Amino acid sequence: MKPAVRAVVLAVIIVLAAGCSSRFEGFPFLTMEGQRIEIWQSRRVPRDQESRFQAVSGAATSPVYRLAAPIIVSSGGQAFAFSYTSDISRCTLTIFSDRKKPLMSAALPRTSGTPLRYLVPLERGATVWGYQLSTNGPQGVLTFTGAGTSRLVHGFAIAAGSLVVDGSVEVASASAGAVSARISAATREEMGRGIWLISLTMQDGAEGGRVVFTDPDGATAAFDVNPASTPPRLDFARGSMPFLPRDVSFTGALQSVEISQVPAEAPLPADPGTILGWDQSSWRRPDFELFSWNRFPHVLIMDIATYEAQDALFKRIAFYVEKAGHAGRIESFSALARLHGYNAHDYRAEDLARFFTAAEKETEGLSLAERELLKILMDNGVLQKSDAGYTAGQGAVLSLSRSSSAVPAGFFSPTNASTASTSPFRRSVMQRKRSGTPFQPLSGRFGRTTWPLTRTTPPTTTSS
Repeated sequence: MKPAVRAVVLAVIIVLAAGCSSRFEGFPFLTMEGQRIEIWQSRRVPRDQESRFQAVSGAATSPVYRLAAPIIVSSGGQAFAFSYTSDISRCTLTIFSDRKKPLMSAALPRTSGTPLRYLVPLERGATVWGYQLSTNGPQGVLTFTGAGTSRLVHGFAIAAGSLVVDGSVEVASASAGAVSARISAATREEMGRGIWLISLTMQDGAEGGRVVFTDPDGATAAFDVNPASTPPRLDFARGSMPFLPRDVSFTGALQSVEISQVPAEAPLPADPGTILGWDQSSWRRPDFELFSWNRFPHVLIMDIATYEAQDALFKRIAFYVEKAGHAGRIESFSALARLHGYNAHDYRAEDLARFFTAAEKETEGLSLAERELLKILMDNGVLQKSDAGYTAGQGAVLSLSRSSSAVPAGFFSPTNASTASTSPFRRSVMQRKRSGTPFQPLSGRFGRTTWPLTRTTPPTTTSS
């Protein structure tokens, strides 16, 4: 083909393409990073109908909405976000990575008049080229008001005038003061394969509330939130109740519910109050479970099955740090064999660094249990390796044994911190209390405290 003829053909193609497609004027595509990208639609639509997808009986499709510049997802934890209202019973959103190359699809639920922002998870490195709506259902109208990328919320969030959902949780009702939701069967199956975590985020200025978890057989676990000291976030991991919940209801000012998985070796985010009532059968190992204080994530808490297991981890540290007549000296295992340590332990990072630096230089070195504790402290940033041995990182470690029924209430209660122990960490707890620094954990049903969340009754179960 001659160059002149080729140029004419290309010009005709461009003109025809321009006649078929047009710029979408309703809104730009907004990325999580704040980028605004023009949207083009594959066929012309009257300006006042651009943001409406009209379904008639039978199959129907919208124009293909193409981004002027395709985007590549730069990080994990992102989602394609589509905002709309709809009374169409069966509508599908298809996302394309290139022309005629679907990346993924999602069924868009009816909104019952409540605006939804529906999230579709995106993998890091994925390309978003465009999207399209389709239906094969009865008549209806879907009106869309926005599209872009955002942080993935695996659950739901209550935003200004709308609900943010990803399909993992069905929100049955939501108002300014009460939310009721059901975790989908697929999500519960996903939760059952790992160490699940349900996190509730409160709205700014929230005062009190009540959360109730229920499983399909009717078992329940209820917690009341103290209006005088409402925490910004509540965490409930596997073991905080002896069942996998299906329904979640909250009375109060709730912002979001998110479901995630805790890595196999990571501490479980929890509060001391819920740790005291933890379902021991859900522990990841028989001798202890490892937690992080959700209000102070660098504070590790070890719930240990027996005094013997606790002594193997902490006894020599106790004598080195604070036992009269022994402090500052690494004792041999045989010298301490007949001596009693403590029923519970709490140590600052600085003292732990001193002990492990000194103990490694002794002939006996560290026991297997002490080396395991050292690894936990290193993995979680409480200690750091240095040329001289170890230095303090962030946080502290606390431990208690299931062999004791009397230790827990006084050990964790800020109101009893001044008399429970004279250890540095407990003194710091009391100092926080006196200075007014927030120090407000959850509370279980073990004794009276001033903590924000109280399990109102032990979890109920149904008999078979």
